[in-house]
Amino acid sequence: MDERTLVMEFEADFKNVDIARASLQGITADCFGKDTERASDITMAANEAMNNAVEHTGSTTVKVEVAWNDKVLSVFVISDGPPFDPVAAVAELKQEDILERDEGGYGLYLIRELVDRFEYEYRDSHNIWKLFKLTGI
Repeated sequence: MDERTLVMEFEADFKNVDIARASLQGITADCFGKDTERASDITMAANEAMNNAVEHTGSTTVKVEVAWNDKVLSVFVISDGPPFDPVAAVAELKQEDILERDEGGYGLYLIRELVDRFEYEYRDSHNIWKLFKLTGI
């Protein structure tokens, strides 16, 4: 099982998120082949996490670490800023509550629904959102 990796670090700007997403789309095509739905799921979840990092953290840069093999694709979205645990925040959201919200929380709920596992770590003043999608299904 050979693991491949890609690390991208960019200025916190939405146009750079678009470039990172395009790179990730190439990786997901490699991982999931004809299963475009699973490839699209992890790409959309990562895009939302990157957008959140740009919009909400106050970080000047965003780092994305991608690792993949024949079993799992991992995407870590890393940004500076005060701790914000998206896993705890999304655990409090219920589908019926989402429909009643004016705004906020949709992206976290979406991420949770699109990935197979969603973790969070705050280390060395960095928020690290960890998204996992199984490739060997």
